[in-house]
Amino acid sequence: MRDTREYYIDVARVFSMISVILIHVGAVVWYDGPFSVYPWGVINLFDIMARYCVPVFLMISGYLFLDPKRNIPVKKIYTRYD
Repeated sequence: MRDTREYYIDVARVFSMISVILIHVGAVVWYDGPFSVYPWGVINLFDIMARYCVPVFLMISGYLFLDPKRNIPVKKIYTRYD
């Protein structure tokens, strides 16, 4: 377990959560809206800018899960991990 809280991880997580919400809300308009600059083009632009959230969530999970101070065998990672 880490000794101190790293607030930049929390900030990245909050921005990624907001981006996931933006992607899901925009998907409804993206499929049903008319094909023109507004609203489809604007929604598409916001969708493109928010796609970073998926790899950021993956990196945050890896950073928090794979602590270099702990020696965890691969078998334990793929079986029950406490």
